[in-house]
Amino acid sequence: MADLGDNNPLGPSLAEDLLSHCRQLLSELDQYREFLVERQQDDTVIRSFRNTVQTELNTLEKVSSGDLQADRTVHTLRSSNFPFYATVWEAAKRCNGLVSFSRRFYWDVDHLKASSSAAAKETPKNGKRKGDKSKQKSILVDIVAEDGTEWVKVSTISESRLLMDMTKAGWEWDGPSEDDAEDEDLRRRLDKDEESEDEELQVELITLAKHMKKAANAVRIRYQHPRVKLLLPKIKEGKISHIDDLLQKIRDLGVTVECGEPPTSSLPTNGNSTTTTTQEDFQTSSLIETFQHLVVDEYKNFTPTLNIDCTLLLAIVSDLSHYPITPSSHYHKAIRRQIELEATQAPLVPSKLWPAMGTRNLLCTAPAHTRFSEIVDLIGTPTEKKRAAILMGEGTYEGCSREELITAFQSLTSYPVPLGWVLPIKIFASPSSPAPSSLNLLLSQLPPIATKVSNNLTPINQSIFLFGWHSGLTTLSSNKTVARQIENIIEEGNRNEDGGGDKEGVRGPDIWVCGTARSLLAKDKERRE
Repeated sequence: MADLGDNNPLGPSLAEDLLSHCRQLLSELDQYREFLVERQQDDTVIRSFRNTVQTELNTLEKVSSGDLQADRTVHTLRSSNFPFYATVWEAAKRCNGLVSFSRRFYWDVDHLKASSSAAAKETPKNGKRKGDKSKQKSILVDIVAEDGTEWVKVSTISESRLLMDMTKAGWEWDGPSEDDAEDEDLRRRLDKDEESEDEELQVELITLAKHMKKAANAVRIRYQHPRVKLLLPKIKEGKISHIDDLLQKIRDLGVTVECGEPPTSSLPTNGNSTTTTTQEDFQTSSLIETFQHLVVDEYKNFTPTLNIDCTLLLAIVSDLSHYPITPSSHYHKAIRRQIELEATQAPLVPSKLWPAMGTRNLLCTAPAHTRFSEIVDLIGTPTEKKRAAILMGEGTYEGCSREELITAFQSLTSYPVPLGWVLPIKIFASPSSPAPSSLNLLLSQLPPIATKVSNNLTPINQSIFLFGWHSGLTTLSSNKTVARQIENIIEEGNRNEDGGGDKEGVRGPDIWVCGTARSLLAKDKERRE
């Protein structure tokens, strides 16, 4: 990278370096987007960040077309946001389960609603609105990873700037003060809440960390608060003792702090270093391997045995899931919609359900099996009834081996059946109405909030979801309404328990919700539209 001393502003070299690296970064982002599209993954995770980098490249190209020796041009190049974007991308590439970039989180939802309502009603005389007050109780997280359970914030603050901030905040440089009251006053000012009138006395980095923790404590992912990580690529730990003390103070807040450049940094330094960054250094040794662990694996935390809800038992055996069906007015409108989805989107069973089940053991509760069997017997087609018998190893398929069941199922679908699919699905006699004594025994072995959850469930859903919770099994379901209801009840209980703090809270049932369902193919004119 070119050295930009005050007397030797090598604008052309800096421009060339920034443009080269920015184009390379954009190329990697495009490759990742193609990787996602090819695997039918959602590319919105990268789209916004990619557009931001494209805008920065457009700006660099425009600036580079001017007088590269002019002081103003050199200043603009040295102020480029590209090094920050490159740091964020390098950090993201070391994460697993990348969810999003630049996502704002709030820690006072009531304040947000009130601010939005007031802003909507207020009409300034000059027609211009003041700054967005809703952002006063929020933080912009640079990277959301680990399927949403890890938040990463990148700060490119330098050591000299951090020392200046510490001085402004009244940091004591000469060691412990002889005046205990003065020490206490310093600690008080450093610990001030962000709503204090003395906010200007806060070290910005501490405020940032506090905001991250406040926002994380207001959110739960799978019943737990996200972990918070702060990356400081321009800070070297162990070099300046006072900075080390500050970093420890941040860690005491419950924030993970990582200092120094990432192992495979792609950062040009805007002339503040003589370090040379080559094209080879910029690229990772195996980009495809990096992309693979960036993709969210929604199945990785599943238990070795899965509890299958009645809704997905029906989806697995439905004719809609296995053959192209010609739309007909004879079908209920919900069936017609599902026929359309199967034709225009990835087929549900091969793209979602088989991968979710994988090679794991499968079971369902006795009430779920009973309801499933009743529906199949009542409105199922001959092929749906046959698939149901194969799935459960019943009737003429009782006693068949897994391989025989898979072969039989293969004859009833147009998709290749995974050879590792574990059939038959076993039936577990879980407690449910009309056996209140068994249900009470189960509830007594769950957290107290389970009673409130149970009171809001039907008997069959009690048997399915409370059994999964009690057994520690992942439950697969397409019943989004019930899953959300359970989560809301437990979240409310956790909020009331920790009062917005960072306690772990109760872990509710592990439920994987399939975004769509499939009904049995019934030409049921009897069903009402």
